[in-house]
Amino acid sequence: MAKVTKTIKVKIHNPNKGKQGALLSTVLILNKALATFIDFTLAHPFFLTETKEVVDKKTCEVRKRKLKNPEILTEIEKRTLKTKAHQETEIDIKTIYPCLPTSFRRSIINTSTGMCKSYFSNLENWKNLNGKNKSKNPPAPPTPRNLPTFYKGTYSIELLDIQNQFVRLNVYSEGEWVFKNYPIKIGRKQLKTLTSGEWTILSPTLVPRRRFITNHNHKKRGNKTEWYLHIPVEKKVSVKKIEEQKKENPQLCTLSIDMGLKHIAVITVRKGGKIVFVKFIRCEQIEAHRLRHLQKIFKKQHKSGKAVKGQRSNKQLWEHIGSMNDAHAHLVSLRIIEIALEYGVDVIIIEYLRKFRNRRGEKRSKKFNRKFTYWLKGKLEFNLRYKALEHGILVKSVNPTFTSQICNKCGGFGERFSSGSLFRCFYCGYCANADFNASVNLHKVFWDIFPKPKRKKKFKKPTRKGKVAHSSVC
Repeated sequence: MAKVTKTIKVKIHNPNKGKQGALLSTVLILNKALATFIDFTLAHPFFLTETKEVVDKKTCEVRKRKLKNPEILTEIEKRTLKTKAHQETEIDIKTIYPCLPTSFRRSIINTSTGMCKSYFSNLENWKNLNGKNKSKNPPAPPTPRNLPTFYKGTYSIELLDIQNQFVRLNVYSEGEWVFKNYPIKIGRKQLKTLTSGEWTILSPTLVPRRRFITNHNHKKRGNKTEWYLHIPVEKKVSVKKIEEQKKENPQLCTLSIDMGLKHIAVITVRKGGKIVFVKFIRCEQIEAHRLRHLQKIFKKQHKSGKAVKGQRSNKQLWEHIGSMNDAHAHLVSLRIIEIALEYGVDVIIIEYLRKFRNRRGEKRSKKFNRKFTYWLKGKLEFNLRYKALEHGILVKSVNPTFTSQICNKCGGFGERFSSGSLFRCFYCGYCANADFNASVNLHKVFWDIFPKPKRKKKFKKPTRKGKVAHSSVC
């Protein structure tokens, strides 16, 4: 069994000024309370290092362990919340923040505990540094900036139909905590996910976003705060490990993806030992669109001169480029999942490219460096993994060494031409697209039938006149 978690982003549609003010005051009051608990935890760090004796159930031995988060929460509440059992407290949170809901208070305590744990661990690592690294500034104390999370009892979502959709939130308005209804906008696919019953709705988070307001000439007129609700949903999926699937079914249907700069994905589907489907996905349009925006940024920076430290120029254009890259990675991953579901794919094979870097000292063109910088291999892999797991399909990373240099027909070494798009085998004369050849070889790597040649071995390259030429392939 595996758990699949994804987030549905829902926009709060045009709340009036009173409701917007209630959301803003909720964020401010919760951040103030968070600052109070951060100061208290920093002043009493023994909560985080205190130990407790427990008995091991297997060995029946007594051992010591640190307090868990629920136990730390209990200890902090004893010293900050007055009750009949605990009359003597260092501070009384009820007098400072009256009528603060219990769920909000406990979520703030857990957040402050996590922030302080991270701060103390970073501080200890900094103290253990030696030499030049010690000259770095010590880590700063945690800043009380947090997005409010609504737990059970502080929210409810009403999804009557596609037009009548509301969320009821417990917000801080005019000195008291009240429930208010906010209209929301949910798409058809998101509505189907929330109402299907397969997914479990978890605690949503309130996220403000600052947007630019422009006129008809696309000139900036001001800023506007938009409010979104990020709703995490969870689903349990029954999947088997890849090794178990290999043993049970030696004729697994696999889909392999060769990721490149010219073709963002070259897809091949192998079923019954044969390639039954091939698909090339290019990325020329998005590269041209991105280049136009980068040229605009370059011209504006050239006119404005040296950038001011601490300020970010062309923020709107950079955000547009980032959102465009995210959208393209989502669309390509969705297309791959559609192909996998159509052919009943069990495993998706991708290249392991996390350690792939440009060689030091190797000169490349500006065009290549720009394409390499904005290569979407990481985003595509991330989106593909969670979307495939949602349908019970696993993603396997394999070593891509020599997959584009060895022939998928005879297993002999070949060459890629200077353009990089065509492959030719020295031995059998097979010619094909180099990315397609690599995608087919990835299936063989997955099934452990791919030849593993030694590096720096010289191979004989036959010529047209019958002579033999030597070429070294690394």
